[in-house]
Amino acid sequence: ARMTLPTWHETRAQVITGSEIAAIAGLSKFCTPWQLHMRKLGRIAGMEESEAMVWGRLDEAAILRRVGDLLGVTGRVIPWADVGPDMLTLPPGVVRVETTTQPVLVAEALGTGGTPDGLVIVSDDMGGIESKCVGERAFQTWEREDSPSPFPGLPGATRLLPDGYTMQVQDYMGLTGLSWFIVPVKVGGNRLECHKVEFNPTWFDGLCNMAKLALQALRDGVEPPFDPYADGAYAGQWAVGMTPRDKPVTVDDPEVVRLAKRHAALSKACSRLEAHKDASAALLLRELAQRGIGRGIVEGVGKVGVVALAAKPEQTVVQKAHAASSYARVWAKKYSVTDELITAEGGAMLALPVPGGEEE
Repeated sequence: ARMTLPTWHETRAQVITGSEIAAIAGLSKFCTPWQLHMRKLGRIAGMEESEAMVWGRLDEAAILRRVGDLLGVTGRVIPWADVGPDMLTLPPGVVRVETTTQPVLVAEALGTGGTPDGLVIVSDDMGGIESKCVGERAFQTWEREDSPSPFPGLPGATRLLPDGYTMQVQDYMGLTGLSWFIVPVKVGGNRLECHKVEFNPTWFDGLCNMAKLALQALRDGVEPPFDPYADGAYAGQWAVGMTPRDKPVTVDDPEVVRLAKRHAALSKACSRLEAHKDASAALLLRELAQRGIGRGIVEGVGKVGVVALAAKPEQTVVQKAHAASSYARVWAKKYSVTDELITAEGGAMLALPVPGGEEE
């Protein structure tokens, strides 16, 4: 009988989930409003699971166990799959839908739903938990602000949660009726920071309004605006992934031809600028090496241009020049690499019209 239940994905497809809220708000770096709209319609493929995403999913259980260990005798963590229907009293309009894997909370009237990672009970006070993993480089882009430990035994945090994560747990709090969530963030694979987020009814109302508008747009067939600079990379890949590629085809549609010419022009300009950059780097390294500078800071270049060389500067220069020799040297031999030329090339790129403008 259990196999007749709907799947987790089928149930979540009916609403805008907590993990999708940031996308419709334009705050997700993984999915834009247009991409989410097309994915919900099945017109473009979903984002393929990367190695980082795989490890983030696998680490979820370990992070929850670690939080439980750190809380000690004062608290415990219950994974969502183990949360029984009698453990949580849901707000009016929110239903628990059993699926083939784990329950999903759905509020059709609000347009939203979701699946938290679990519950946390600390000294008889119940809240929720939603774990996250982030690489060190991405973590350094988060806004700095120290916050204390949310509960004894848990580490505090040194940076603010991105708005997308805050929106997600606000959605989960509105669906569960809980007043707080713990968000443990595994940073760089070897340390934990814990955030406590309090429920904000105004935030939740705003999220529900956005979700209802997004679902109405799906029903009405109204596409969100397509921003080529925000949407291009992923949306282009997903669109190609949805088209048959078993045989080559010839496209003579004027708009496709125009965009293809524009793409070729930009690619050519980028290649030339990359050649200038490699050639200038080789020249810079050579000049520094001739002056006996192994490591140094060049003042007055933008804010501060940092130049780091290997222990043997001359070896670095040779390696850099060799790496840049194939195209950069040919280009530099034909055209003098001057500031005026680089400015001209960069200006030519900036002057290219955005899609929809005049053809180059």
